[in-house]
This record gives sequence, structure tokens and C-alpha cells, in this order.
Amino acid sequence: MADAEAVRATQLLSGHFTPGTDSNHQPIDFLYTLPIFFNP
Repeated sequence: MADAEAVRATQLLSGHFTPGTDSNHQPIDFLYTLPIFFNP
């Protein structure tokens, strides 16, 4: 159940991030870790 909630939460974030860019303002791949905490 926690896995399904994590997937649902990250899908809500779709489209809310700006791509990383290099010094020439070209889009680059950028790795981001999104911590997700669950309260028992």
C-alpha cells in the first residue's frame, strides 16, 4: 500500500519541475532524489 501511495504522490508532481540547464541554457539530464516519508 505504501508503494502505491508513493507512486500516486509522485504522479501529482508531474509537470511541476523546471528542467536543469547548463551554462548555455540548454536542457541537461539531472538526477533528483525525492524523499518520501510515511507516518505509521
